[in-house]
Amino acid sequence: AALALARCRDAGAANALLLSVYDPDTHVAANAIYALEKQDPLPRTCSTVVTFLDNTDPVVRMAAAHTLGVLKCKEATQGLIHRLADDDARVVIAAAFALGELQAKAAQPALGKVLTTHKSQLARAQAAMAMEKIADNGSRDALSQGLLDPSVMVRIQSIRAMTAVLHDKSEMYIDEMRDDGNRLVRVEAVEDIGRAGLDSHVKELGKIARDDKDPMMRVAAIDALANFKDSSIPLQLVPLLLDPDFTVAAASASALAKLKYRAAIPQLVDEYYTAGDRNFVDVERAALQALADLDAQEADTVMVQAMSDPDIRVRTLASETLVKFGQTPPPMQTPRQFAEARFDRTRRKVLGPPLGLRHAVIKTSRGDIDVELYGDDAIQTVTNFIAWAQKGFYHNLTIHRVVPNHVVQGGDPRGDGNGDAGYTIPAEVSQYRFDEGYLGIADDGKDTGSCQWFITLVPRHHLDGRYTLFGHVTKGMDTVWKLDQGDTFDVKVLD
Repeated sequence: AALALARCRDAGAANALLLSVYDPDTHVAANAIYALEKQDPLPRTCSTVVTFLDNTDPVVRMAAAHTLGVLKCKEATQGLIHRLADDDARVVIAAAFALGELQAKAAQPALGKVLTTHKSQLARAQAAMAMEKIADNGSRDALSQGLLDPSVMVRIQSIRAMTAVLHDKSEMYIDEMRDDGNRLVRVEAVEDIGRAGLDSHVKELGKIARDDKDPMMRVAAIDALANFKDSSIPLQLVPLLLDPDFTVAAASASALAKLKYRAAIPQLVDEYYTAGDRNFVDVERAALQALADLDAQEADTVMVQAMSDPDIRVRTLASETLVKFGQTPPPMQTPRQFAEARFDRTRRKVLGPPLGLRHAVIKTSRGDIDVELYGDDAIQTVTNFIAWAQKGFYHNLTIHRVVPNHVVQGGDPRGDGNGDAGYTIPAEVSQYRFDEGYLGIADDGKDTGSCQWFITLVPRHHLDGRYTLFGHVTKGMDTVWKLDQGDTFDVKVLD
């Protein structure tokens, strides 16, 4: 019931939840505290939740810290600082998150201690993320140490935070991280050139955007260029709208919109029409979004035609843009109607039968993770996951995304979060919930998932019903908590 109330913002929900936080079942109490962050706070919400920072159950303490941050309860600052010394890393991470949300400068010394001494790289990374939001000069020394951290994720968050703290005085640190041994850190450093406003690097960024062999580095340079008002930049970006790499083309469209370069409207229209390939749906969406952001009402015919696009995300964006332009969009077919109108009734395809419970091992560079797969709940997902594993698809791929107290994610053949296996699979509904250690399929909208999977580090119930859940960790959660960005893995099917 508490989780159901988290899904709706109701005037009467907060009172009921403020009673439920005292439930003797700590799972109920934690869920009620979590649900409170989704409601408009009452005068006593913060004062009630702050008392649970001292609860004996770490899951309750974690939920309380996170909710206090979301609700921006400033009276909780000292209690949250105290929780940075908690024995449970999940609580430390939640407290650091909350202090960042509160922009609590008083927490700077304690956050610095977490960044420089905590044994969990997830806690160290979250401390750096909090320092980025606080953006106080007092964090400079701790962040300097963070730049030397053995964890890729911590170094990424530290240079990002250092840029937020020092702005154009961070050039020395950014240049240092551009020589880092890890690709992901170097990419972050290039992006930070733009965040720091280092306009002396504009020419160099243009060369990277145009000529670098790594698409991820090119996108970082394009994103950085979008922060400058140099008149030469749009002229460098326009040719990239038709780049053969879809991430570069999409990033260029977004950058031109951010730069408010209306002279690119004809080229953005061309970009939409020439995208074509399935992998380039992101380019179509970026082109349409750029046209919307530029208020390109002269391109309304593009939006009308986009209402017939096979991708529901494109059709929805086109419809919303026409409304923004003050026009009435044509009726939009539902995904079912759209699919039925184009269904080949001569096709014969045998769907796979339920698979029962299956088992596999995700063998990472940090250790093994044993997983149980729900072959009856997510038939197509498990079938594809097993097939990819048996073909060696996952061999030596990387964990490209790690978010403290949220998920670790891998399985992208590009390594940048934009790749797939060459096709997508339908989303599937599960009877399970995303508690700690559950496997889901990453996607960018319904029925757009493929080979990228994630594991939840803590309960993440806002993902329930939104992402396909297809298994859970039976052994090795300690390994999951050790994973860092750039770690490699493979998948071995046991049965």
